[in-house]
Amino acid sequence: MRINNFIILLLFIFISGCVGTNGTTQAPSTGDAEVATQRIPIPSNCPFAKIKKNMGLKQVTDIIGQPNDQEAYATGKAFIPFYMGSDISQLVYYYKGLGKIYFAGGGPFGGSGRVIDIVYDPSEDGYR
Repeated sequence: MRINNFIILLLFIFISGCVGTNGTTQAPSTGDAEVATQRIPIPSNCPFAKIKKNMGLKQVTDIIGQPNDQEAYATGKAFIPFYMGSDISQLVYYYKGLGKIYFAGGGPFGGSGRVIDIVYDPSEDGYR
């Protein structure tokens, strides 16, 4: 009987935590701060215009060449036990005067990265 009351109390606390001040339900906060940035559209004559999402590393370097610099890092998903997704790491290519290209790294069983984001920035210095 005490266990049932305890479970009901926990459910009540969880559900009441998801109700906003105006009585509507809301998703629990993930803690990630959304950063609003103004994106510059990629000009049609820019090499970045040829790059599309889901292209591989080799395809990108064949089209626009090697980056000036690159950086690889683990995402927060790398620390989730038994997570087998392909987004446990990211790779960023920096191109001087063009911007950055973000790749989702391979999963725990390898695999090449795929383009997940293209940020055109003509003021990019090309180094991390």
